[in-house]
Amino acid sequence: MTPRTFTKCLVATCCLLLVACGCVVTSVRGLWPLQYKPSCDIQPILTIPMPDHVETLAACPRDETYAVDGRSKDGDKWPDDTKEFFRLQRGAVRYDFWLHFDESAAIKNYQRDKHSRHVYRETSHDGRSICVYYTEQERADGEGGFEPMGIYHARASFRLRNAYVYVETTEGQSKSETLNLAVRDLAQMLTVALEATNQRAR
Repeated sequence: MTPRTFTKCLVATCCLLLVACGCVVTSVRGLWPLQYKPSCDIQPILTIPMPDHVETLAACPRDETYAVDGRSKDGDKWPDDTKEFFRLQRGAVRYDFWLHFDESAAIKNYQRDKHSRHVYRETSHDGRSICVYYTEQERADGEGGFEPMGIYHARASFRLRNAYVYVETTEGQSKSETLNLAVRDLAQMLTVALEATNQRAR
């Protein structure tokens, strides 16, 4: 093989690699969901009277309980210094509640979710960290040509002292008041739960 022929083969190989890489990048981008600005009023959470340390969220409603007093149903120790973990589904809204033994564990849980999603706005005040994420529209898989689907997820997460709550809505439209209503309901649930805890402590 002459040097000139070798050079031509090398250039052709590089071009093929670039095209292949470009296809891969395009395919990966095709998997990314479309994003929209969310509608989320966090004020109800900011006005909840919060103790310095949350002892329990036992008075909150739930559909499924995964951890109590740091243990699973099977008696195994739950990881990440989790004291309580339970879930509530109300129509299009899912609530995940974590209560940690200490505030640093709740912060880690909050940060983990924050870094795995696209943040629209974050607010921190008086032992509370609130993160609202971009509303995401799902795409079909490769067989569906990565076309946008009529499924939208609006999400927000709340770190309140040593408690952490993640909220997600699933709907058929990008603009909705569902997340606003979900946050309002969450504030009411937490207020009732904390008041019940205070009454038992008296």
